[in-house]
Amino acid sequence: MFIDPAAPSRERFKAIRMDGGYFDPVSGEKLPSAEWEKRMAAIHYAGADYRGPGMVARRWLQGWVSPDGLLWTAIEEPIADMPADGGITPGYDPATGQYFAFVRPGDTGWCSIAISKTSDFLQLATVAAGAIGRPGRSA
Repeated sequence: MFIDPAAPSRERFKAIRMDGGYFDPVSGEKLPSAEWEKRMAAIHYAGADYRGPGMVARRWLQGWVSPDGLLWTAIEEPIADMPADGGITPGYDPATGQYFAFVRPGDTGWCSIAISKTSDFLQLATVAAGAIGRPGRSA
């Protein structure tokens, strides 16, 4: 969470979190919890013999705004189409007028950290990970 001195008062506070869900690979529709849980249980039960409907996991960064840091509103569209495994540190640099976010990109197989910079909080660029160390090990 950070304070954005350049934002309108109703969006003074900003935050980012990772969000996502499971989607039907044919229709592209987001699966309700009961449906993806049913599919997941069937996949685990049947293992390699599973022949039922599949699902695809998608993750993205979700932006949030608040006038007071207490009552939050989710931004309707994702601000970046990328998974992250925690450690999201966003902010605003008044000297450059840019927003930034340090993120740990997910699904890389490496301990990674990346930074994204933008002049529009609603359009945080998807970042390429810079590897630090080896898979499964910290720097």
